[in-house]
Amino acid sequence: MPKPSPRLPRDTFWIFDMTVCRWGLLAALLLGWGLPKTSADRPIRMGWIDRFASGAFSEDQIAAFAPHLVGYDPLSCPEQSIVLQPVPATDITVNRGTLAGVCGAEVQIPESFKVSPHSSLYRGLICDARRPGRESRQRWIHQTRQWNEQDHSPLVAMPVLGPDMVPSDVLVCIDRNDDWQIGCDWNADLHFEPTECFSLSASQHDLPVMASSGDTTVVIRRASVAPDQSPQLQMLCIAAAQSGWRSVDPGQAVIADFAAKLSRQDGQQQVQWVLLPTGRGAADLAAAMAAAEQANCDAVLVNLDQLLHWPTDATRLLAELSCQTQIPVVVTRQTPISPKFHVEPARLSIPDIAEIHFSPSKSDSAAFSHAVDELITDLAKFRVATQATRLVGTPTQANSYIEPIAGDLPHDRFMATLDDDRCVVRVPGNAIDGRVVISDRQAKFDDIDATLYDKRGMRVTGIEHTNGIRFDSMPPAQAFRARGGYLVAKQRLFYRGRTVATLSDDVRLQWTRPSDGATTDTDGSSTSIKPSYEIDRLQRVGTHDVPPYVRQIASGLTERGPSVASWWYREPPRHGSIAYHHVFQDPFSTLHWAHDRLQFWVVYEDGRLLPGYRTIGDLGGSNPRDAWILVQGAITNDITTANPPELIQTAAVSNQVPADMDWHPFHPAMMHSNDTSRNTSSLDSKRIVLPRDDHFLFAEVRPRNGGAPGYGWLWAVAPPHRSEPLPWLKLYDHDAVQAAINEQKSTGVTATRIVTNTPRPAENSKDIVAWRAYLLAIDQAEVRKLQIDETVHAARRVLALCRERLGGLPSPETPSHDDDLDSRGQPIPPDPSASDAIPVFRVRYDRQWQQTYAWAVDAAYRLTRAIGYRELPEVIAEHPIANQTAQDADYEAAFFQLCGLVEIRTPRFALTLVRYHHRRNEPVKAYEILTRYAYEGPSTPWYFKKERDLWEQSGVASLSRLGHARWFLHEAGQPIRQVAP
Repeated sequence: MPKPSPRLPRDTFWIFDMTVCRWGLLAALLLGWGLPKTSADRPIRMGWIDRFASGAFSEDQIAAFAPHLVGYDPLSCPEQSIVLQPVPATDITVNRGTLAGVCGAEVQIPESFKVSPHSSLYRGLICDARRPGRESRQRWIHQTRQWNEQDHSPLVAMPVLGPDMVPSDVLVCIDRNDDWQIGCDWNADLHFEPTECFSLSASQHDLPVMASSGDTTVVIRRASVAPDQSPQLQMLCIAAAQSGWRSVDPGQAVIADFAAKLSRQDGQQQVQWVLLPTGRGAADLAAAMAAAEQANCDAVLVNLDQLLHWPTDATRLLAELSCQTQIPVVVTRQTPISPKFHVEPARLSIPDIAEIHFSPSKSDSAAFSHAVDELITDLAKFRVATQATRLVGTPTQANSYIEPIAGDLPHDRFMATLDDDRCVVRVPGNAIDGRVVISDRQAKFDDIDATLYDKRGMRVTGIEHTNGIRFDSMPPAQAFRARGGYLVAKQRLFYRGRTVATLSDDVRLQWTRPSDGATTDTDGSSTSIKPSYEIDRLQRVGTHDVPPYVRQIASGLTERGPSVASWWYREPPRHGSIAYHHVFQDPFSTLHWAHDRLQFWVVYEDGRLLPGYRTIGDLGGSNPRDAWILVQGAITNDITTANPPELIQTAAVSNQVPADMDWHPFHPAMMHSNDTSRNTSSLDSKRIVLPRDDHFLFAEVRPRNGGAPGYGWLWAVAPPHRSEPLPWLKLYDHDAVQAAINEQKSTGVTATRIVTNTPRPAENSKDIVAWRAYLLAIDQAEVRKLQIDETVHAARRVLALCRERLGGLPSPETPSHDDDLDSRGQPIPPDPSASDAIPVFRVRYDRQWQQTYAWAVDAAYRLTRAIGYRELPEVIAEHPIANQTAQDADYEAAFFQLCGLVEIRTPRFALTLVRYHHRRNEPVKAYEILTRYAYEGPSTPWYFKKERDLWEQSGVASLSRLGHARWFLHEAGQPIRQVAP
């Protein structure tokens, strides 16, 4: 029987070990002599970090709070910045007092705007879901519908938008005195009503303005930008409610109540407020604290609701940031790091398991107010406490928070703590998997309200944070961390519609260990290998290897101060797959970051940036496009950027796995252990095999009675699942002539100069290389609209020369599969009588033949595009089409020839199929092709332009507005922060 540890009294949770802290406090006091002081004649500047997402202020709170608001910085939330672009004079209709808005329609310039020759007009948009006018936009959506939801209506085949997805035009007039007049068309009616107009005077400089607009409070500030940049607005929308209605967000309401009460009191220390909106992640929180430091905040109040996944994790990070910035922090919840609401850096050594003694969801308004009053009364004392030495001894031991004595905890049944409603069981030190057995049902740990802690008392995260905590999680390294630790549950468990007492005889624990059936079952009669996950290692790339446009749209995230480190990773090719993927740290790596310090974004080359909080272990995107993954870490004093995390991406196994796979055991010694005392040098290196490939599989060894715990994990190198592309496609993708043109441009040579330097071959010349050089020169993007007929002629000449070399070309085909199917959905057999009339096109595989075929495809593609360009409005204005019938015949002949040469439903050529349906007034079919096939290749930079055109053609006003707004953001180098459509 091990010697029992003395129980830590409840009061000790917030009593310092005075023997240890005496010297730490003395050192902190000495440091405090050099800190800035506050006095009664200088207001205290208080930062307020909050998501401002789920609550509302009352009108009384707004009235009391607004006069004391001196700052607003959305450094943590770049989505609150509104990019403005100058309005060209050609887009202004003076006699009607209108201009072309970003959302594709003319908007009325407000009469209150002082428009003059000395003023400047700018336009932008906002699509914040919390902006005013939601009900008005909903009515507008119904009023502008022009189609019935029947018979191939675009409203059936195309996305149906809600009011939060409909963008609002923003108009800004800046006069010669630098006074700003701002209009926001919240209700999308193309007019700016008085409640939609705001003013920022030059005298206010960077100060925010708080105003009411309908049922919403809007905070507006002009952003600081470089002299050569267009002006920007920063706007925070906070949904308001009627007087007396409290916020549904407890933490936000607590701070709002306190701020309003403090503003009404006379004779108190004056407090100024700085709003610091934040996201949910660790990097977001670090950026918000950096913004507080930039704003010279003396202290910060933080609403912990919805920050990270656990309040203790958020408070632990805040404690390190408080120590780093020397800014005292008060939070809205009690945690082991903030037992009296003050965040205490000295308590960073307290384990997570101490959180079982604190309510996870309650905010005590009176106690919080008392804590803030203490802070205001003696700010210097709490500033000194940010530098206190960390606790040591009994409070840092996990078993101090568990009763009965941790050494006596059984493995098979829960036991109750003495003074709380929690029950605890010890995890065996060699456990592989476990279940909670409730009567005859076996529950995984993520199916019940339970939490795993390792033997140091630190919480163990599972497969997805949103799905709770489980033991046999992916990656397996997470499960092994819990060995020798604790499983904590409440006194009552709810499982499958039934509530049971955790301490009853109906509840017990079942574990599997290495000595169980997995090692003795040689014939596989009682176990089976179930391939579960397909793994790809994410390739880390340098910033300069990321495409400039991707870096541009993510710049608001990568420029968030020194407390946030950024790393780029490249997602493996998806090949059009839309399967969901998880992002994990590599379980075979010896480097391990705490999950609660990392978050990531998924960025696509077409300009889409997936919104929302994603941390390691969460789902990435399901877009068929290959993604760039931006990972950010919250950097504190004990973490450096020298060791970026090593990541993998997992997906469910989708293909049949060969039976003869060479499976290797995943041994717990492979994973990084937080227990530095563990000696791994004695492990048998011959027995442990590590995967060197970047693509492998994980499989579970499962009992054949599926509900029981598993017997561990295996890994194997994944078989190749993609065939090599056709030889001519490689040559098509790596065109030597195009590469030479790109090389000239990289040295500063203009497209016009390249055309001048490329002679036109003689008309009877059969030099295909010369004709191709000429074709590619005049078909450059910068000049291709200037000589369309010449481009058509050159492309036809190259195609004719290719026909001679190849001995013919494949027969033209139509792109419609429906016409080639019978009523049973099977291909219609060819007519034998007509087979002799169809010339046989024979494919060869020598390099010269394949190169010529690639040139023929390139010429057919350019020919189809050039003929289609004749129909562009700006081209028609200069060169009207004299014979539309001939134009239609030319286009279809070129396009059908291209369809005969290639599989048209591929990313390389999908845009031509989109144009084919677009010009036939078939926007629904065109949009289906765009979304299904135009996910990479040449369609990438033009995706949102084609989307805009098709949505406008559909006649659905809400889609047209969104399409124009997205293309505006794309052209401005701003991200499209929407998952769908």
